[in-house]
Amino acid sequence: MGRNAQEEKLQSIYNQVKDFPGGKPGFIARILGLNRSDVIRMLPAMEDKGLYICEDEKGGLWPFDLKK
Repeated sequence: MGRNAQEEKLQSIYNQVKDFPGGKPGFIARILGLNRSDVIRMLPAMEDKGLYICEDEKGGLWPFDLKK
């Protein structure tokens, strides 16, 4: 997978988390046509790109904006 495609996928995941805050990785994956494990594996790479996501105690994903 090329670098641009990877960055687009990371941004797509982040956008879905923003649209559906508290959604679990499996739900986000279904929306995007990905595997749940793909979403989970990409979380550290998202942080490296400045796309911060928090996970709650029930496994829900929440966007985290450092600007606030």
